[in-house]
Amino acid sequence: MAPDAELEVLAIIPVRGRDHEVDGAPVQLGGKPLISYTIDAALQSTVVTRIVVTTDSPSTRELAVNL
Repeated sequence: MAPDAELEVLAIIPVRGRDHEVDGAPVQLGGKPLISYTIDAALQSTVVTRIVVTTDSPSTRELAVNL
């Protein structure tokens, strides 16, 4: 890699719906969906340039898109 090339860092966040939902609703911690803490940390990172959330849950997908 050239010395002046910009490094890109991809954060992949896999989320299985049944692990983060109770009765179809996201598990809450401190009034926020549990997965939002992980997504927020990636968004606030100074090294991550792109974030991908993979999930089998429509509600988790909607949450990730809206953060």
